[in-house]
Amino acid sequence: MDSPNLSALAAALKLSPSTVSRVLSGQAERFRISPATRDRVLAEAAKSGLVVFDAQLTLEQTFLLPCFP
Repeated sequence: MDSPNLSALAAALKLSPSTVSRVLSGQAERFRISPATRDRVLAEAAKSGLVVFDAQLTLEQTFLLPCFP
């Protein structure tokens, strides 16, 4: 993937953008997304340079930031 974003990540994994979004926002269990799918999404996100910051306790939102070497 050239530029990491949710749509590109979903396409690479052959999943819907909503599934990827739910995993990255920490809602996989709530929406009954399997642990195997969750692990695939998180592994591909890390591989593509996305860093997931889960700030639910303070901001009630999740941030996706590209990570550049």
